[in-house]
Amino acid sequence: MKNFAARNMVKLTLSPFAKLTFRLTQTFANHASFIVHRSSFRFTPILLVPLFFACNSPKKCQFKPEPIFSKDLPGVLQYNFEVQGAESLESVFFENQVMLELYQEVCDKTKQEYKFTVRGDYFKYPDSLWTREAVRQLTQLSTLSPKQAALRDWAGILEKNRAAMKLAEEKEVQPGVFAKIDRIVNPQQSILILTFNQK
Repeated sequence: MKNFAARNMVKLTLSPFAKLTFRLTQTFANHASFIVHRSSFRFTPILLVPLFFACNSPKKCQFKPEPIFSKDLPGVLQYNFEVQGAESLESVFFENQVMLELYQEVCDKTKQEYKFTVRGDYFKYPDSLWTREAVRQLTQLSTLSPKQAALRDWAGILEKNRAAMKLAEEKEVQPGVFAKIDRIVNPQQSILILTFNQK
């Protein structure tokens, strides 16, 4: 499995994690115009630099993250991609009312954090629902276009390790690659958080 990195990585010796991610990201164009307002699922025009970026002087990194998705994919109502240095935030609002936010970091380490937000209170659901839902969401994303097809490999890896995974705990699912599944619930909306970390 592979690391979501920049085009120049093709000249380097890449880990399996990096090669899969490179295939996913090398051809996407940069789209920007909106940021997500989570509480109402609306997008607001960008007036300021996004707050998710660190305020310190940016560290020089060889690579920059590339977008995984695009505004032209089927079922996409709103789309935004913001990048600064080695960090990016990608937001996709689908017609099925699911909001996806994807944070990426590709410097000394590689990190991806997927946040799936849906309306409704899922507090009473068992932990096993969240691990199954993480697999289902990645599988569904992999069908959007051929460029996202490699996400099905991640879904398969999660499924193989799902029985041994516990919420909010990292699990090594490939050599040097760790996955964590967590959730945030409240009466209005619930968030599934899926994180991949290469260490």
